[in-house]
Amino acid sequence: MNTETMKNHKKLLIITSTVVLLCLIIVCAYLLFKPRYRSVKLEEYNGTVALTRQDKDVEPYKGIMLKPLDTVETMQDSFAALNVDNDKHLGVEENTKLSINATGNENSGKVTIRLEYGSTLITIDEKLPVDSDFEVETPNAICGVRGTTFKVTYDKDDLSTRVDVTEGIVNVKACDISIDVNAGESVVIKDDQIYTVKKENGTETLIPYSQDGSNGGEDGVSSDLTEQEEVWDENRAWTDRDDILPHEENGYIVFGAYEQDGDLTNGPEPIEWEVFNSDSNGTLLVSRYVLDAKPYNEVQSKDITWETCTLRKWLNDDFMNKAFTADEQGSIRSASISTPANRNNSRPAGIMTTDQIFILSADEMLDHYSFEEVDNNYLHAFGPATVTPPTEYAKNNGVYWTHFDQTTINEGEISEKSYRFDLIGKEGAWMWLRSPGSLWGHACIVSACGGMGFNCDRQVELAIIGVRPALYIEQ
Repeated sequence: MNTETMKNHKKLLIITSTVVLLCLIIVCAYLLFKPRYRSVKLEEYNGTVALTRQDKDVEPYKGIMLKPLDTVETMQDSFAALNVDNDKHLGVEENTKLSINATGNENSGKVTIRLEYGSTLITIDEKLPVDSDFEVETPNAICGVRGTTFKVTYDKDDLSTRVDVTEGIVNVKACDISIDVNAGESVVIKDDQIYTVKKENGTETLIPYSQDGSNGGEDGVSSDLTEQEEVWDENRAWTDRDDILPHEENGYIVFGAYEQDGDLTNGPEPIEWEVFNSDSNGTLLVSRYVLDAKPYNEVQSKDITWETCTLRKWLNDDFMNKAFTADEQGSIRSASISTPANRNNSRPAGIMTTDQIFILSADEMLDHYSFEEVDNNYLHAFGPATVTPPTEYAKNNGVYWTHFDQTTINEGEISEKSYRFDLIGKEGAWMWLRSPGSLWGHACIVSACGGMGFNCDRQVELAIIGVRPALYIEQ
């Protein structure tokens, strides 16, 4: 290679290196200064859901990533579950329209939900960092939180916003007033006035809020709402009631008490249980209703099992201590719980556990109930016997449920099922089973219309699935 050729090669190398360096600088600058949007995903949907992006319709599908200001609209008898950053969950109820704008990152950014109309239930798993904000905006209010579970509803007919707080604190700004709404409390914003909601004996009264707190209670929230704290403790049972030991009433076993009618001021209601069967552990009872809504596991995990899930811990700790007094707990037997692998693909279910409270497995349900439609491998089965109604408290906590009328029968997901007319006038809710799902990070469920099987499952972190507890007592 002569000297001239070497010089040309050197020039080419310098030019190429310079171009590559400039490209790297441009790419780095773009990544550094471009607006950063976070993960916003459509996790689940049921019924008819419309997705709009820049005034154009987008076909929704499970797992689609949403872009800033995409609009999600649910129709009658429909539902959507959205996820932001894997730890912020939105349940979009029927007849609801909203958009999400998530900027920055998980440690320093802002999530804004613009609710045009309808209702959304929001659960934020972890307290937000100091530099992060999460707000829900309606046409007449702004709701800001750091970590909580709450529901926001905007009624476009009477132009009112309602905020119901289940856990934590929500700061509501409206009518040039800022008010903190605590767990168990509700406020309504209507006609340029904030009202606190007084709940008593199943009825509600709106009390105009005064910034000086003259309507009673801390920060102006009605004192009648906070009196329940003398009775209710998040880590204990209701302590001012008599023991309710197992006894039969109207064909059910009545045992323990748990909030069911949605009115926290009148105390918990006795739990009704169905006798499922009897075996060496004792008499197996399963609750008549879906009592609450919880994730199977609070964070996504591909190898989660019943042994390690957070729902098992909640049932044997929080639920146990809320629903049963010390004497009542003495009537619950510790049982050896074996969960078989998924029949479809042998996905493992973990080791045998010892529990006092648990949920049924897919095998137990399939072996116990009669189904009108079953495929050969039990991947799917349908029948009215497994349709389980939710309590009002479970509905308030965001469980996905359906009321079956002629419209839902004709147009809903069960339109081709032979037993559909048996469901008219009834309600059903999704509920967890402890069996592993067909996919990693999924657990089996029973759908609102009673459908189940080893291919019927949902992601373990979904907080809209109901809980139907089971337990053993002496035979």
